[in-house]
Amino acid sequence: MVLIHDVTRLHQLTRELGQQQKLAAMGSMAASLAHQLRTPLATAMLYTANLRQEGLKPEDRLRFIDKSLAGMKALEGLIQNMLGFVRGQVSSREVLDVTAMVEDICAVMAPQCHEKGLVFDCAVQLLSVRECDGRS
Repeated sequence: MVLIHDVTRLHQLTRELGQQQKLAAMGSMAASLAHQLRTPLATAMLYTANLRQEGLKPEDRLRFIDKSLAGMKALEGLIQNMLGFVRGQVSSREVLDVTAMVEDICAVMAPQCHEKGLVFDCAVQLLSVRECDGRS
């Protein structure tokens, strides 16, 4: 006696499931990438919009230009990292300048608060890496 099972449909369903999982992963990656790109883009747009303010001091204008350019360079870096990942290149970790990041946040928030008649006070005490992880 010979018993034969047709597993064609099972293989087809397995292939379809794999395709669906792949599409779901691509959707998740696209959403994450969009979020990563939106942050420096929004920062660059905000600093560029600040350049339209009347009576802006020259040093503030230069600072906004520098911050806007830094946001666009961050976008370029994210795109280069993404392309490197797609090509299979391994990227190294980057050091994050938390002080500069906090200063950026303060620079963005202060003018917005001022426009609404609010006072924005930013005072942050940062610890060094050695103090945070217990190394001396």
